[in-house]
Amino acid sequence: MRPTLSELRGWATQSIIDAADKISTDATTVGDSVSGAVVVLDRATWRGDSRAGATQAITGLADKGNQLRNTLLRIADETADAGADLHGWRERILTFVTEIQADGYVVSDTGTVTHPDEAKKFGAAWHTQELHRGLNALDETDERYGTVLETLNKTVHELATGDELVTVRGGGQVSPTDVVTMLKGMETGRRRDFFLSLSASDRERVIAADPRTIAGLDGIDYTSRFTASEINIRTDIVQLHRQGNHKRANVLSDMLTQADNPSAEASPPTTMGNDPDGERKFLYTEDKGNGHLIEMVGDLTPDTRNVTVYVPGTGTKLESMDSNVKAARNLAKATGGPVFVYLDGDLPQKLGYEGLGKAGMNTLTSGLKWGPGGAALAAKNGLDESLKDSAADPRFAKEMAPGLVTFGKSLDAEIDAVAPGAKTTYIGHSYGGSVVGTAEQLGLRADRVIYASSAGTGVYDTGWKNPNHDVERYSMTAPGDPIHYSQELPMNPHGADPDSTKGVTRLDTGYYGPDENGQQRRVEGARGHGEYWNDPQSDAFKNMVKVIRGEQPTEYVERDSDYQAAAKAEDILVPATGILSPMLSALADGLDRDINLPGPLPDIELKLP
Repeated sequence: MRPTLSELRGWATQSIIDAADKISTDATTVGDSVSGAVVVLDRATWRGDSRAGATQAITGLADKGNQLRNTLLRIADETADAGADLHGWRERILTFVTEIQADGYVVSDTGTVTHPDEAKKFGAAWHTQELHRGLNALDETDERYGTVLETLNKTVHELATGDELVTVRGGGQVSPTDVVTMLKGMETGRRRDFFLSLSASDRERVIAADPRTIAGLDGIDYTSRFTASEINIRTDIVQLHRQGNHKRANVLSDMLTQADNPSAEASPPTTMGNDPDGERKFLYTEDKGNGHLIEMVGDLTPDTRNVTVYVPGTGTKLESMDSNVKAARNLAKATGGPVFVYLDGDLPQKLGYEGLGKAGMNTLTSGLKWGPGGAALAAKNGLDESLKDSAADPRFAKEMAPGLVTFGKSLDAEIDAVAPGAKTTYIGHSYGGSVVGTAEQLGLRADRVIYASSAGTGVYDTGWKNPNHDVERYSMTAPGDPIHYSQELPMNPHGADPDSTKGVTRLDTGYYGPDENGQQRRVEGARGHGEYWNDPQSDAFKNMVKVIRGEQPTEYVERDSDYQAAAKAEDILVPATGILSPMLSALADGLDRDINLPGPLPDIELKLP
């Protein structure tokens, strides 16, 4: 029911947020009590019928207790979001009222605006319209959260009264854990229809029974997986704090706070404003390795025409995801469609050169002690150690790619159900390009693929096996990006150079957006490897947007050598060695993959294998 302004002033919205924290604490207490009872029974040494009866009773209690804990965590999460959204609308509405009152307008308790000056009659009518719009939006927000919390309250009541069975198709009744088992045994295509055939309260009960499994099951509708992941995050936060891993626990806590919603930002601005924040949506999270997650930035709706999957590169982990999520948010805002940040696996955390200094010292020491043979062995071992688990190691791509293929199938199913006809673009940046390329070799289906500053086209020797024979493939690598050198290695573990691979259109990286003086820098060099992701006004970023939206992107324009460092070295070495050693001079001339010709004559490009 829409409140009056005096009622709204009395709303203590901060207390709603505070209540969420208390509910979360109570949920943890319930979980601890159940776990404690199970531990005590496990330590018991007696046997017999009484022990069997106690075990059966405590098992049932543990199932219900865990469901209650998870349902309370759901209530805590929805309460926190409700408090944040209602507080935001309350502040915007009351601030709006204060501002127009300062201009001499009179505001009734129901939101009707008048002015004693007849000349401002139209202004008063417009302010009335805006104020009613804000009050209606607040009422809709209140109703939406109220419906969800009412369903969750029903779930808690049924758990308390013993009515915990789930009604499935045909009228049969089974336990929530049995439903989870049934879902695990189904083909991906059947899961969605079966799960959505359950009532809302029954779905809540199944999620509460095993949120970890539900979040990880492809075929379950994404809204339910988002819900399950929120429970998992809150559970992991408690466990991490108890383990002393406060840093990761705090990162997870930050993930539960509301953030800018690109869909809200894209809506037309009004005087009353929109709610620019929304809860973040995690399809999957897991506290292992460097931290795994799949996050949807933006909204997937029936009006969605394009969807993007972004696989980041070396150095990305849970604790350093902010810049990747910000880039995804900018991409979602510019394309009008959701962007999935895919980090379901570990990426390398080093480039591979970090141990070369130590390897060089060991080589020198071994050479002095054991001679050339010892030096050679030390050099090999040092190089292997430096490259192990680095960006040069294809292991990470091999491990992540199969999951990306599976995720792609679930995404296709979700798009078919929610936004049929929407096109999907996969972007692999740096090492992420190797992951995407390897996934294509394993059968990833995509409408469009962008290899952005990519390490290669895939770690296997086989070709791409994308089921979509009309897939559009693009690459973009800035001139002077150091990754050009690794792309050209004859034994590149990540496959071929996407910029020169048949069927791939190389796109222009161009310039960054204008600075405060209107000047534009070229996207190039080491900074050009990824800095364009942080600049939505850069030509490179705009080109990605065009591909995603199905528009015509700008193809590559050569402005400088791809091998800038080598070209500079060549300018010094070729003249210096030309007189003393023509052969060495010729070798130096090929450092930047071309042979210099005198005067205005164009250089001859070398086509290296």
